[in-house]
Amino acid sequence: MRQYELLYGLQSLLEYHRNSGISHYPKDKEISRFLHSLAELRDGPPSPQARTGQVAKTLADHEVVGVPLNFQQPAVSLADIAEEVAQCRACSLAESRMATRAGLGGDRVRLLIVGDWLTGGEPAVLSEEVQFGIEEDRMLFRMLAAINVQAEQTFITNAIKCVIPETTQPLAENVKICLSFLHRQIALLAPECICTMGMLATRALLGLPQPLSQLRGSFHSFKADDGRQIPLIATYHPSFLLQNPEMKKAVWFDLQSIGRQMKTFP
Repeated sequence: MRQYELLYGLQSLLEYHRNSGISHYPKDKEISRFLHSLAELRDGPPSPQARTGQVAKTLADHEVVGVPLNFQQPAVSLADIAEEVAQCRACSLAESRMATRAGLGGDRVRLLIVGDWLTGGEPAVLSEEVQFGIEEDRMLFRMLAAINVQAEQTFITNAIKCVIPETTQPLAENVKICLSFLHRQIALLAPECICTMGMLATRALLGLPQPLSQLRGSFHSFKADDGRQIPLIATYHPSFLLQNPEMKKAVWFDLQSIGRQMKTFP
């Protein structure tokens, strides 16, 4: 099982490197030895570890001498990604998390909503359907109903896929490692529009340094891994609105923009 987790963690890291613009690795003895060990795993026995062998083959089939890092990942579904999230041990959040949340929704959606992360107390308190929080989710679905967007037309997820204690603050490295899951979800969902709710989610996808107060209010363009440009609007997270109800007017403005973009609101 540890080989399975290790290789998926490595795959996430390689995907992050590729998304960050790293195109080559230098060849040295250590990397050559590592690739040789991966080659020994590629024909492993069928089981949950069979996919480990598939990932190992993906990595080990490439020389590292000036060869671009353009490995082809196995075809996946949203369920596959959810399984990877559940098995992931690639960063420190796995040590203290109470659960994982890959997202909620169908595989044919129009709107992707991305929040920051979910915090929780006892795992039993939050059902698997809760994505932003119990009250936060209720507020979100009321918002969507107000612009005539049905729940089945949306996929809701977080930039950080672990459910973590309230005392835990994710680090930049946690976001970077987790981002590959989100990028692959976007590629599979191919949404018409993306709404980021919260500063962490917004920076994760846009990579811009401005505060959320400056980034919200208008559409940006997110470039998906397949090159498609997807309109993205940033706004405040429902948890922020519960503490700052005076900001609901600003969010309502952003939601109306989404509705007009999707032609569900006048």
